[in-house]
Amino acid sequence: MANADVIKTIDELRRKIENLNAEGYKNHAQWLKKVLEISDKNIAKENKAISPGDYLDKGNYTDIVERDYGPPYKTARFCVITDEEMEKCTVLAASAFTRNIRPRFDCVQERTIEACLRNIRDGGADIITLDAGHVDQAIKQYNLRPIVAEKYGPNGGSYYAVAVVKKNSPYNSFADLKGAKSCHTGYGRSAGYNAPVYTLIKLDLIDKTKCPYTDGILQYFSGGSCLPGAKNDKLCSLCAGNLATNDKKSKCNLDQTESYSGYTGAFRCLVEGGGDVAFVKHVTVPGNTDGKLKEPWAENLKSSDFELLCPSGGRAPIDKYASCYLTQSPPHMVVTSNTKTPGEIEELQNVLVDVGEQYSERPDLFKLFGPFKGQKHLLFQDSTIALEAVHGESQIMKDYSNVLSTVNACN
Repeated sequence: MANADVIKTIDELRRKIENLNAEGYKNHAQWLKKVLEISDKNIAKENKAISPGDYLDKGNYTDIVERDYGPPYKTARFCVITDEEMEKCTVLAASAFTRNIRPRFDCVQERTIEACLRNIRDGGADIITLDAGHVDQAIKQYNLRPIVAEKYGPNGGSYYAVAVVKKNSPYNSFADLKGAKSCHTGYGRSAGYNAPVYTLIKLDLIDKTKCPYTDGILQYFSGGSCLPGAKNDKLCSLCAGNLATNDKKSKCNLDQTESYSGYTGAFRCLVEGGGDVAFVKHVTVPGNTDGKLKEPWAENLKSSDFELLCPSGGRAPIDKYASCYLTQSPPHMVVTSNTKTPGEIEELQNVLVDVGEQYSERPDLFKLFGPFKGQKHLLFQDSTIALEAVHGESQIMKDYSNVLSTVNACN
């Protein structure tokens, strides 16, 4: 009797299971979902890709990390001139802050180098990077002082000012350049102005007793010149303004709004602007030829198509600059007000050296040295590999003072 009851129970369970199975087919197994506690509403869905910046903004991280807190913070206020410099400075400030680099960087924009120098003197900004020629101006006219110098490759803290001509040109001496067309980095700058003026005076090719020396440049290079920053239409005759925006109002500006300003600009003036000679530094040609510069005007240029014109006569290959240069120039330097305390000076030196070290080691975080969004030489020279503190006057600056005393004899 017991066995019959068991068999009956088994048969009953079998029928119930069969009924449940059939019910599952009819009602999409809702009973099973309830048993397993699953629901279409809870199924995970794939998220769309989101950028790191947007992800941080979504979590309000950016606002929190950049929020002021604690006592009033100290800043290192960079004075910049162009919009491109301002953009790079702003990105640097945000990046350095998240890397816990202190004091924090801030950015102040002026329209000219002189305006920046005045602002630093008057306490509205703290630092600016200058060519050695403008460093001298900053010291003598604005009571500023150099605190940090750029460092370059094998030459350390100096570079060579050179005269570049096309290989197929007829010039074999500086005397041959009389009546030619010249391209310069800018008025008052080491390689583009001080070096050629000093060389022409030493070679007795312009009269050192007749002032100003810009008149000597004008008469010697009577074919025309582009000397950005010069207050003379004839010395700006080869300048182009901003070629990217077709803005002629920026013609002869002493900044990157003039396409033929600076080292790359002066070389471009030689390449496409009708110039016969460009006064630049020894790394300018290698850095803008042989596929190094991805811009239409430079993409097909070969360094072998250019040579150096030597002050002693003759020409030399581009890589023989050590035996064919006009002057050896000090590096570009960061200057600040001479009225700052020793502690304030040291603080600025430390933060600049620190930011140079961190981003040299981690350019993937921020490329401090090198082109920024296709623009060259913003804040620092592209060829810079490090920043080093300046204590007193360096030997190269003392040697360069002979060049400056000759060039500035008219001032």
